[in-house]
Amino acid sequence: MGNGLSSNQKPTCSTIKDGKTNGTKESNSTGEYPAWITPELIAETLETWQPYYAESLTTADAVEILCTVGGLLDGLGEDE
Repeated sequence: MGNGLSSNQKPTCSTIKDGKTNGTKESNSTGEYPAWITPELIAETLETWQPYYAESLTTADAVEILCTVGGLLDGLGEDE
């Protein structure tokens, strides 16, 4: 794999830097994104967030948004 992951490692949001998947394609068909990030979720994220941005959002932007929100929700759900 050209994404910095070993062949047995699953991608996680922590493997995504600066909204990009370490130079890999903007596609989840080969597993560059975590499994919970589906094409449908990416499309819904772009549709939801695009009105708030002047520039066009990309798939990588949507993945970054999803990972950020996912991390926030994970943090809120943890017991102290």
